[in-house]
Amino acid sequence: IGPDPIPEQVLFIRSDHFSFVKKGIPSLFIKSGFKTVAEDPVDRSVSDLAWRSTTYHTPRDDMTQAFDFNAAATHVKLNFLTGYLIADEPERPVWNEGDFFGGKFGRP
Repeated sequence: IGPDPIPEQVLFIRSDHFSFVKKGIPSLFIKSGFKTVAEDPVDRSVSDLAWRSTTYHTPRDDMTQAFDFNAAATHVKLNFLTGYLIADEPERPVWNEGDFFGGKFGRP
């Protein structure tokens, strides 16, 4: 868990879940990071940003792109378990104290 590595792209408010936030529902934005966890860590931010600016949501963005299905499965499990554990709690999620979006959209 860490801060947004590319805040200038305002991904949090450009993502699908922001509709929930605008209705006062606390939301998470789970995204893979740029740093690998291999023995020789590599910062993937430059290659990721280049791919997003040249390929993402273009005609080249198709199933011929490299895709790590194991990493995708891990990401899906993380999302599922996060939602499952939150839904299983007796209390509803609340905004963090001082959260900008909670202050703007949250309900008392």
